[in-house]
Amino acid sequence: AIDPLSGDAYILTKQRDGRCDVFRLAAPWDGSKVSMLEAAGSLQFPAAAPIHTIVTAADFSPDGRELIVRSYTCGWLFSRTARESTPKLPASSPQRIVLAAEPQGEAVCFSADGRCLLTISEGSPTQLFECRRCGSDR
Repeated sequence: AIDPLSGDAYILTKQRDGRCDVFRLAAPWDGSKVSMLEAAGSLQFPAAAPIHTIVTAADFSPDGRELIVRSYTCGWLFSRTARESTPKLPASSPQRIVLAAEPQGEAVCFSADGRCLLTISEGSPTQLFECRRCGSDR
């Protein structure tokens, strides 16, 4: 996931214990040399079956205020508060997001305007699903 506020890249680990470790690659990136990821903390998910909390994808909203984290079955939306002026991981408790019923959810991203989430599953053939964000101020 690329943070649009800082340009930093974040890698989230796939774990079965209700959390994920997060590593950061600071911007700007230099493709001509080896770069080291640095530990950036962890995200904690509410108690749920592991299939609901194993991370398969993540994306920041275009304005950088939100981070959507995808599991095989649902999404988890983390929000930054207005006072978090420096780019860092959201510290909020996530909101569970219902996504399209897919055989094995593997990808998620925000639409360019931030009003929708786009998802896709593993396999062939597959469909791209659009999840409009009801009640959003976007």
